[in-house]
Amino acid sequence: MLIQKYVHGDEVNLTALGDGSGAMIGEVMIRKQAVTDKGKAWAGVAIDDPELQEAGRRLFHSLKWRGPLELEMLREAAGTLQLIEINPRFPAWIYLSHGVGRNLPAALLALMNGARPEQLDLAPPRPGTSFIRHAQETIVSLDEIATLAASGSTLRACAPASLAA
Repeated sequence: MLIQKYVHGDEVNLTALGDGSGAMIGEVMIRKQAVTDKGKAWAGVAIDDPELQEAGRRLFHSLKWRGPLELEMLREAAGTLQLIEINPRFPAWIYLSHGVGRNLPAALLALMNGARPEQLDLAPPRPGTSFIRHAQETIVSLDEIATLAASGSTLRACAPASLAA
């Protein structure tokens, strides 16, 4: 059991790549605007937060981190940043990195294929760019679920109504 004081504030996150020698590459920062019951971002906006950026820079430098990383923090009303957690992966909201001009998954693949950090095509991020996640429900039969589980596909032969007769 973990017991801790409740801290009210805005959740701010940073994701970036580490080069393994202490440098932070391509940071993207957000403020969560809507969250699920599990605290996952359902909507957010890209921000420019020098204090969050510096916290990320210090973390990447200290860990000599290689690869993707997410830093989750809470900014209290007084402005103080409080650490929530550190995740050794890209966050669920990573598609926003593409939206702000810093496609971090593509940059990671380029690094894995031998590119150097200075060769990456990472534009300055665009604060104010927002994302909203949406869900779609699809109605399927139990037979279609079984087919999906067995074959990995639920492709159906669909013919135009005029050809079906």
